This record gives sequence, C-alpha cells and structure tokens, in this order.
Amino acid sequence: PKVSKSKQELAVLPKSIHISASPSLFFFNERLDKLYSVKYAEFLKIIHSLKPWEELDAYLFDESMQWIIAHTHDRDILVIGKP
Repeated sequence: PKVSKSKQELAVLPKSIHISASPSLFFFNERLDKLYSVKYAEFLKIIHSLKPWEELDAYLFDESMQWIIAHTHDRDILVIGKP
C-alpha cells in the first residue's frame, strides 16, 4: 500500500500494519547513509517530529528482511511485504 500526504500532513501508516515491539528493527537513513538499530516507537517519533521543510528518505525493516517500510522525502509511505 502507498499512502500519499501533502508536505503539511504527517505520514501515517495504514491501520492494517501491525509491527511488534521487536528490539531487532533497523532504520536506514539514505541521506546520511547510516543504519541504526531502533524500536518501532523511535521510528514513529522520528517520522512525526519532522518539520514540513525537512526531507527524509528512510527505510525500516527487521532482521528477517521479509518486509520493508519506506518513508520518502515526498512524505509517502511504501510497504513491501507483510510486517
């Protein structure tokens, strides 16, 4: 699924997406070329704290790499696989 939002709105994950509080999540910030180990709540905090002028291209996935959630600089949320 793809959820498109204007720059003034927060990107929101579809309610059908359920991610456990697994400690083994990874957050890749493409612009900084850095990989972080995060909890899901930390990922949401990062996404929701973005100012309208801030751009972020980032990916969230677990160690199985069976799914990925991407946040684009256009504030789109892309989900590949089933978390």
